[in-house]
Amino acid sequence: MKLLVLAGTRDGRFLAREFAGRGHEVLVSTLTEYGAELAEAEGLRVRYGAFSAGELDRVLESGAFDAVIDATHPYAQNIRAIAQTACTGSGTAYFRWERPASAGVFSGKASSGRERLSPGKKIYPDGVVSRRGAISPGAVSPGAVSPDAVSPDAVSPEGGIPPGRVVSSADKSPTKEGRPQGGIYWAQNLTDAAGLAAGLGERILLTTGSNGLPEWLGQAVLKDKTLFVRVLPTAKVLQRCEELGLKPRQIIAAQGPFSREWNEAMMAQLGIQVVVAKDSGREGGTPAKILACSRRGIPLVLLKRPSQVSAFLSPSEFIVKVEDDLWKRKSFS
Repeated sequence: MKLLVLAGTRDGRFLAREFAGRGHEVLVSTLTEYGAELAEAEGLRVRYGAFSAGELDRVLESGAFDAVIDATHPYAQNIRAIAQTACTGSGTAYFRWERPASAGVFSGKASSGRERLSPGKKIYPDGVVSRRGAISPGAVSPGAVSPDAVSPDAVSPEGGIPPGRVVSSADKSPTKEGRPQGGIYWAQNLTDAAGLAAGLGERILLTTGSNGLPEWLGQAVLKDKTLFVRVLPTAKVLQRCEELGLKPRQIIAAQGPFSREWNEAMMAQLGIQVVVAKDSGREGGTPAKILACSRRGIPLVLLKRPSQVSAFLSPSEFIVKVEDDLWKRKSFS
């Protein structure tokens, strides 16, 4: 099968390698040149640059691909909408990979990780035998976990959710004797997150990436706060930070994901009082941020994910589902 894998993340590259290793013809598409370099270094065929709706329409209508595997970041709503529309219009199969959320990781309901498919055979409905592929025994089939369902005291700081309340932006920012308590504060959107962060401390670390910086820096509630941003160390990103008026002392330019120890040390060095992050799951380093904040007693504001479009599957389950569905389409076409 010919697969176009939209993969700007590490788990996207992992899936691309797995599909290629199982005999599929794979082309990886990334937004940035840096993402393309990472994919290329892993032996993958790659192109980079943003797809406009018209460009992706033309590519898929040419019949160049049997399916699009959307393994973009959980918050990459624009390319997701473009891909879904283009696939519908061209009749190309669309599959969305949804990485487990951090809340699921800590409640024990999320995928156990990147288990590989064990050697073997899988018989498809049309009688075709795949080149590889029985699913590993005991593979986890996790369910989607809502952030609101997480118990704030279910797990100790050493093993999971930090102490303190898990609240949403609808609640008032909890304080004790005028000082913020630690814990996770869920926000529906950027504006809610800014309001929560502003009420929780003066020195705020944004770990939400560089694309949304103009909107963050435009929030009136953050005007008198001391902001720090953690971004990729590329010339384009640093130029954007400079153009937005950020000073070198406010910019932490480094490639993640980072360990809990690294996060803790940075928070201590900068005197961080509040951290803002996306729920990017284990692959995005969110668990390490949660644990670092817990150990330092720092509140963490987490942006909820956009509406989920599919249930969480382990990588092996996802790959088998894609192959099953594609063989069915082939057999009925």
